[in-house]
Amino acid sequence: MGNKGYQVFATGWIQSDKTVKGGTGWGVELAKFFNRPVSVFDQDKNEWYTWKENEWVKDEPVISHKTFCGTGTRNLSDEGKKAIEALFSRSFV
Repeated sequence: MGNKGYQVFATGWIQSDKTVKGGTGWGVELAKFFNRPVSVFDQDKNEWYTWKENEWVKDEPVISHKTFCGTGTRNLSDEGKKAIEALFSRSFV
């Protein structure tokens, strides 16, 4: 995950220790390790967050790089689906 994509988007759950739950979290941690722009749609809070200066900051991200990748939970909520659709809508107007 993320080998060819520079910017990373994920859907899942941000935990209290600032990691993302499950296998999705591994991809997010790799993105953070390699200093890639990474945003997560937290399905508990129904909000997007972007990793900035070692913190998750509420954000409304856009796809702004030539290459990007998406990853996330297999238990995608209706809100998660809407968030992905909105991400693409505001990114490719």
